[in-house]
Amino acid sequence: MDPLPVETLFAVADAMPDRFRLGVLMGGVMAMRSGEVRALQRQDFNLDGEIPTAKVERAVKQYNNITSLGRLKTARRGIATRTLPTPAVLVDDVKAHLRDHAQLGRNGLLFWRTQDGEPVKSADWLKAFKRACQSVATQMELEAECRRRQTGEPESDESQRIRDLLVGNGGYIFHGTRVTGLTWAYRLSSGNLRAVQAIAGHTSPKMALRYQRAEIDYLAAVADNVSKMIESGTRR
Repeated sequence: MDPLPVETLFAVADAMPDRFRLGVLMGGVMAMRSGEVRALQRQDFNLDGEIPTAKVERAVKQYNNITSLGRLKTARRGIATRTLPTPAVLVDDVKAHLRDHAQLGRNGLLFWRTQDGEPVKSADWLKAFKRACQSVATQMELEAECRRRQTGEPESDESQRIRDLLVGNGGYIFHGTRVTGLTWAYRLSSGNLRAVQAIAGHTSPKMALRYQRAEIDYLAAVADNVSKMIESGTRR
């Protein structure tokens, strides 16, 4: 699953129902798993300290169509909790969500079912997410067609690639936002696997290595652009 560009991730978040918008950013910016996002409570956030943080210590479990809160899947391997710095760009979004959408009380869920107050089911979360991806892809296609009519320029290869990523082969899945966040972490930490492992809650560096593959794809795209630049220059 390829990572999403920054603007695409935020476009998908904006296309979600308002009460779910922050969840996409928790996945895509802070690299949380779907079950971890849906299990977040008010008490998990400390936004007043020098370093705003979010604690990840539980996940939504589903058995026989019943949802409940349980331990992280990594707890049995020694990682029962992790505390993540909350990027400054998200602090206002978190505060607004806590004010407008979260349940009341320290244990209040950030994301919950309006009909019974229980955690959001995985299927319902994914359905909303895929609708948002479809909405963004449709908007991109309309904008590309409008540009074509105005300028005669066809849709760019990158735009087509992103649209296909969002809706092709069954559509993008929410876990892709975690891939996005961890790929960004790999790039911005200059390939620091320990940092990626800590953010992800991986139990071994081997798990973090999978995001090196995404970095190789990124570097391959850079190399391709260099080739095109050289070819363009030598033709003159």
